[in-house]
Amino acid sequence: MDMLIGLVLVAITFDLLLYFKLFWQFRYVLLIFSTAFLLAAFSIATGYFDLLYAAILGLVFFFRLIAIARVYKNRLHQAHLKQVSQQSLLALNLTLLVVVLLGSYVAITVLSAVVELLVALQAGFSIMLFAFVTNSIVQTRYHGNLHHYSDKELPTLTVAIPARNETDDLKECIDTILSSDYPKLEVLVLDDCSQGKKPPSIIKHHAHAGVRFLQGTPPPDNWLAKNHAYQQLADEATGDYILFCGVDVRMSTTYLRNIITHIKYKKKRMLSVLPVRYHAAIFSSFVQPMRYWWELALPRKFLNKPAVLSTCWVIQKKVLQRLGGFHAVKKSIVPERYFARECVSHDSYSFLRANEELDLHTTKKLIDQVQTAYRVRYPQFRSRIESVLLYISVLTLVFILPYVFAIGAWLIGNEFLFALSLISIIFLTVSHVLIVTVSQPSNSLMAIINLPFVVLSEISLTTYSMLQYEFGEVIWKGRNICLPILSENYDAVAD
Repeated sequence: MDMLIGLVLVAITFDLLLYFKLFWQFRYVLLIFSTAFLLAAFSIATGYFDLLYAAILGLVFFFRLIAIARVYKNRLHQAHLKQVSQQSLLALNLTLLVVVLLGSYVAITVLSAVVELLVALQAGFSIMLFAFVTNSIVQTRYHGNLHHYSDKELPTLTVAIPARNETDDLKECIDTILSSDYPKLEVLVLDDCSQGKKPPSIIKHHAHAGVRFLQGTPPPDNWLAKNHAYQQLADEATGDYILFCGVDVRMSTTYLRNIITHIKYKKKRMLSVLPVRYHAAIFSSFVQPMRYWWELALPRKFLNKPAVLSTCWVIQKKVLQRLGGFHAVKKSIVPERYFARECVSHDSYSFLRANEELDLHTTKKLIDQVQTAYRVRYPQFRSRIESVLLYISVLTLVFILPYVFAIGAWLIGNEFLFALSLISIIFLTVSHVLIVTVSQPSNSLMAIINLPFVVLSEISLTTYSMLQYEFGEVIWKGRNICLPILSENYDAVAD
C-alpha cells in the first residue's frame, strides 16, 4: 500500500513541476512520466481494492487523462492552456490522492458507518429538493393579471428572431406572432448568413404584414454567432421592450399582452418563461428534464443565479443598453443569465411557467434537443474538466446511489437502510414527476420510472459535450463554436 501512495505522490510531483516556466517547455515528457507512474499505481489499486472502489479511481484517472490529452491537443493559446491545465491537474491530483488515502487507511467498519450516514443524508437531501421543487412550481405559476391596461397605456414591443438555415418552423413561428392581439408590435427577423435561400423567401413572404427583414453580418472571431445576431437585432429594435425567441416557439394570441401586462403591473424589467411541450416524444423525456431540474430544484434566490431559459425572454431595451448589451456577454453560451442576475438584484426580474392562461409552447425536435444539450453543457462549467467530474459525481451520489443502496440493503436484509433509500427514491421520483408535468405533461407517466435513465443520459451528454469541445467540433447552425467558447472562457461574464 505504501508503494501505491508513493507512486501517486511521484506522479503529482511531476505535474507540480509544470507550474515553473522552466519545466513547462518539457511538459510532454513530464506528463508521460507522471502518467506512467499513475498507470502503475492504478494497476496496483485494481488488485488491492474492490471493484466499486477501483471504478471510482478509474473515473478520476479517466478525467486526468482528458486533462493531459488537452495539453497534447494544443488547440488553445499557450498562456490559457497553461493556466487551465495547471488548475485541472491540481484539482484532479488532489482528488486522486484523497481517494487513495481513504481507500488505504479507512477500515471497513468505518466505511460501513459512512454508508449509513450517506444514506441518511441522501434521504434528507431528497426531501429538501422536493421542498425546493414544490416551492418553485408554486412561485413561478402565472395567476393571470390583476390589472388590465388599455392599448394606449401599453409600451411598444419588438419581437426579435435570429434565423439561420431555417425552414417551415420560421414561417409557423412568425404566423403565431402576427396573430397576436398586442397593439404596438414590431417584428424583426435577422437572417444570420443563411446558407440557403429559404429563410429570406419566408421572411419576405411576411413583409406585407409588417415583418422587417435584416441581413446579418458574419460574427467577429471573439463573438458567439447567436450573441452577435442578438446584438444586431437589439441595435435595430425600436420597442421599449425586446422579446427574443427561437423559431421553435409558438404562442397564443394573448401571450404578448399578458407578459407585458405582468411586467408593467409588477414593475419588472425582465421576464423569462418556461414553455410547455404538449406533444413531446417519449425519448425527449430522457433529454430535457434535467435542464428544468436545475432551474426549478435549486435555491437560486440564495445563489444569486435566477432561473432563466433562452426559449423566450423579454427585457426593457434601456436596461439591456445600460448593462452593456451583448457586448458584455459576447462569448457566453447563456447570455440571458447575466441580465437576469443583474435585474434580480433590484427585484426587477420574473421567471414564469407557461400554462393555459400564459400559453407558450415549443416544437423543438428531439435531435435539436440533443444538439442543444451538448452545445451548452460544457461551457456552463466554464470548460473546466474537474467541474464536470464533480458534477457527474454529484449526480451519481444524489440520483443513482439511492437505487444502488436500496438494492444492496434489500439483498443483505438491512431494513433500516432499505427504508431510508426508499424515502430518497420516492421524494426524488415525485419531484421528477412534478417537473415533467409542468414542462412535458404528455410524459408524466413515463416520469414515474425513468429518472435514473434521465440522469444517465445527462451524464453521457455532459461527457460527450466535454470531449467534443476539447477534441472535436461542436457545430451550431453550420458553424464550429468550439474555439470562441474555449478561448479565454474564464473571462466570460454570464455564468
